[in-house]
Amino acid sequence: MTNLNRIAVIFDMDGVLLDSMHAHFLAFECFAKKHRIEFSETHFRSFFGLHNREIFPLWFNKKLNVSEIEKYAEEKEGLYRTLAPSQVAPIPNAVDLVKHLYNSQIDLAVGSSGPRKNVHLALEILGITKYFKSVSTGDDTEQGKPDPAIFLHAASRLNISPSACIVVEDSVAGVEAALRAEMRVIALTSSFPADKLSKAHRIVNSLSEITSKGIIELLRS
Repeated sequence: MTNLNRIAVIFDMDGVLLDSMHAHFLAFECFAKKHRIEFSETHFRSFFGLHNREIFPLWFNKKLNVSEIEKYAEEKEGLYRTLAPSQVAPIPNAVDLVKHLYNSQIDLAVGSSGPRKNVHLALEILGITKYFKSVSTGDDTEQGKPDPAIFLHAASRLNISPSACIVVEDSVAGVEAALRAEMRVIALTSSFPADKLSKAHRIVNSLSEITSKGIIELLRS
C-alpha cells in the first residue's frame, strides 16, 4: 500500500486547467496559412499531448533539424501567447479544485508538454502560480507524451515516489504517459470521449467530481 503521509497531484495544463483549445487552433491556423501547409481539425487533434519536436516533423511530413523545429515552434508559440490573454479561459472548477487540494495539504505540480513560457503564462492568467510546488514543461524533457518523462520529472522535483502521485489528464497520450510512469491517473473528458480514455483509473466529466477524499481513496485502491 502507498505511504499516504505525503501525496501529490500532477496536472496537465491545456484541457485540464486551461481551456486553450481555440487559441492553439487559431495559432496553428495562422502558421499553416503563412507556410502554405494543410491544417484541419484532424491535424489539430492528432497533436494533443505531443511535444513540438514531434508535431512539426509530423505536420510537415519530413525530417527537420533541431534549428528548424525550434524556429517553427517559437513562431507558432509566439502566435499563441499573443492570442492567449483574450482567447483562453479556466476549465470549469479548475481554480476551485487547485485551492481545495492545496488547502488539503496535497502537493501540486504541473506536468505539461507545452513550452515553459506558455505554461507560466497560463498559471499567471489563472492566478494560481503560488499553489504549485513544481512546474515541469516540454522544455525540461527530451520526449513528449506518451513517454513518461514529464511526469517522472515532476515527481523528482517534488522528491516524491511516483506511486504517491495522481495525474489529472485529458488526452490519450497523457493517460498513457501517466500509466507508464506507474502513477494513478484521472481522465477528464474535456478533449476526448470516455471510451478513448478507458485506460485511466477513473474518468470524470467535470473537475468538480475530484476531491481530496477521492484522491486518497484512489491511491489506497
